[in-house]
Amino acid sequence: TLTGYIYAVDRFLAFCIAETIPTKFQLPADEFVLCAFATSGAGIHSGSMARNNMVALKGWHIAGTTMTGPFSLHCVLAGVENFAPDSLKRPPRPPINSVMLRTLYEGLDFTCPCNVAVFGA
Repeated sequence: TLTGYIYAVDRFLAFCIAETIPTKFQLPADEFVLCAFATSGAGIHSGSMARNNMVALKGWHIAGTTMTGPFSLHCVLAGVENFAPDSLKRPPRPPINSVMLRTLYEGLDFTCPCNVAVFGA
């Protein structure tokens, strides 16, 4: 996760340099800049990668500052996700069924509190 976050921050900084975005719009990141960065990977990367990039950038911000514009950014990220190539989209997972629960039950040691909690969840 840390490597992915570092990669996202590096990509954002490289994007800002390539687009000659002034430093004052990088930290805290301006809403327009975040939206532009998110759309820069549209059609190339998955929507989840765009969302993960935003999570990484949020963590990168200095304590006490906030990223602005959650509504517009939310709309842009939804658009990027819809624009992602089908090859990057994972098929939905099957629902959990009784056979899966039985397999889980048989594989746990219920003398261990952690396993009891896992099965209870």
